[in-house]
Amino acid sequence: MEDVRFEIRVAVDALQGQALEDAIIDRLCRRIGGQTVHWPMADRLKRAHEIRESFAGGMSPRTIAKQYGVSHRTVENAIAARAEEG
Repeated sequence: MEDVRFEIRVAVDALQGQALEDAIIDRLCRRIGGQTVHWPMADRLKRAHEIRESFAGGMSPRTIAKQYGVSHRTVENAIAARAEEG
């Protein structure tokens, strides 16, 4: 994902407006064209971040799952994703 951010930053620095939009699309197509890509929904990203913060604050995964109305596995996945990121 860091490579994609870099590519977008390069495009933003170089262009504006419609040209910017075209450049971003072009770079994304070159970078990930032909691949299946999963783009998480923004609300899920926010929720995962909040789950990780709750866990870091000492809340148990079971309590977090109840608070957010998600499964225990969803909480575990959010915590594990953070551990993988470093």
